This record gives sequence, structure tokens and C-alpha cells, in this order.
Amino acid sequence: MEYGNRNNYINKNYHSNNNNFDKQDKYSNTTKVKFIKDNLNVHFDENDTIVGDNNKNFVDVAEDVIKKIKSEMDKKMCNDLSTSKIRNILAMIAEIYKYVISDSGENSISSEINSKLQYFKIRCYYEIGRDREQAGKKISSVEMLFENSNILDLIKDINNKKRVINYYHYFESLIAWHKYYIGKEN
Repeated sequence: MEYGNRNNYINKNYHSNNNNFDKQDKYSNTTKVKFIKDNLNVHFDENDTIVGDNNKNFVDVAEDVIKKIKSEMDKKMCNDLSTSKIRNILAMIAEIYKYVISDSGENSISSEINSKLQYFKIRCYYEIGRDREQAGKKISSVEMLFENSNILDLIKDINNKKRVINYYHYFESLIAWHKYYIGKEN
């Protein structure tokens, strides 16, 4: 079986069984702690607004996500999530947002916007990979942010401009709550 390199093998091995809380790295004697994803059921509703369980609005969902990360940081279970880390990610989606806002055409998104969204998704996975390396034995705070906020899964449901705008506002609210509760610059 070809895995490309050691890290790729570890990542595939680590994520192959979601029932394990710890997974042993077969090439070292370190055990990585795995977090349990909170099921906030973040999704687009019939009005193209992002909501959570019990139709909780996206601002409140974002607050719950950041509180969870703060709790894990306080327990020293995950690495620090700096404002600059998530602002860099916001900058990528901001380009798409500006493009959508300036386009006065119909509400559906073009293949160009869809391609940009897919590229954004890949860049997010890259950021998760980088953060995993920095986290060492701890939980990756970037991965925790993306998993609990459902930010990556929401991309597949973006099919119009209103959803792009609401997606961007949801991401902004994550940053705002992060600044309020955690406030770390890097």
C-alpha cells in the first residue's frame, strides 16, 4: 500500500478509526490525544442562513465552538489558536466574498466561484496539517475549529451567493468570539 510518506501514513492511520481516543504513532513512542467532535448540527436552513441545533443562530453556534476550544486550551489538551491563524484563513474566504458582492448577476454561483471555494477547502486542510505538526501530542486547535464549526462540510452546500455571504459572516463571528474569549495574537 503506497502512502507517499511517513506523515501521510500516520494521518491515514490516525483517522481510520473514529472510536479510538488515543492512537499510537507506530514510528515513535508518542500518543496523540484525539478530541470528540461536538455535534452542533451546523447547516444551512431553507432561508440559506447558517443555523445549529434548535435553529440556534450562527453567532451563538460560533460562540459555542470557541468556548469548546477555549475549554480544551485551558485544560492544555490542545495547542493555542491564535487570531492571526484564523485571520489568514478568513482572508482567503474574504476574496471569494468580495467577488460575490461585486458580481451583480444572478444569485447562483458560477463555476469560477465554486472552484475558488474548493481551493479554499484544500487550503484549510493544509492549515490543519500544519497545525497538527505544531500541536505535537496535543489536539490541533485548527482541526478542532473546523470540525466543530462544520466549516468544511458547509462548503458542499454552498450553491448561491446568499450562502457565500452567510458563510463569510459565520466565519467572521468565529473570529469575533475567538478574540473575545481567547484573544491570542501570534
